[in-house]
Amino acid sequence: MSISWYAGGGLAFTFAKPIYYEVIVSVSDNNYYLEDMKFNSDSIHQALDIFDKSSFFKGFDELKIYPGSYVNGGFIFEFSRNEKLTHSLEVGAAFSAYIKKIPIMYYDKDLPDNVNKQFFPAFYVTYRMGIILDPLKPGKLFPNFLKRKEKEAE
Repeated sequence: MSISWYAGGGLAFTFAKPIYYEVIVSVSDNNYYLEDMKFNSDSIHQALDIFDKSSFFKGFDELKIYPGSYVNGGFIFEFSRNEKLTHSLEVGAAFSAYIKKIPIMYYDKDLPDNVNKQFFPAFYVTYRMGIILDPLKPGKLFPNFLKRKEKEAE
């Protein structure tokens, strides 16, 4: 078993783009048309007014970049009964901070601003398994598999 730790940090950049919807707009009793609208609780009063989502590319001209920084760190526990296979368990934490709040959700000015955040903590646990490859000795990894391929070629 091998136990190691790591720590890191750096700059983070987050991109935010508004989402547009195709909204049903009534002209008269039986006449309607579709209009692309950015979500706004003042202009879209009911969920039934939304016909569909607009193109993903709609709103790219309103793309905003939010600079920030991050730090992360954790422990890695590697264990295996075979030297060709690897198993590891990683436990860590990450923290991202941005210069200002990221507008993830629509913000209604009458409500307290507790939806959009400026700081993002995260904790994680990951499990990995895999095969250790030696590019200098590929025949040593799967000798039985390579022998079968050679027999099929004959």
